[in-house]
Amino acid sequence: MLKYVKNMKEYGVDVLRLDLSLNTNAEVKEITEAYKQAIAGKEAKLKPARGVEYTTGHYFKGV
Repeated sequence: MLKYVKNMKEYGVDVLRLDLSLNTNAEVKEITEAYKQAIAGKEAKLKPARGVEYTTGHYFKGV
């Protein structure tokens, strides 16, 4: 979802929730820092963690 953060701000989204309950402390730190950068308008990327592919969750599923 990092690449869509700019669009979400333009659409008036003012709350973004990340479900990081299954992530390690180090992963939570890396992910939240990346989102802070993206929200600030900077380019942010995440390294794949443990072979897990990051998804857009429910955002594009109409949930």
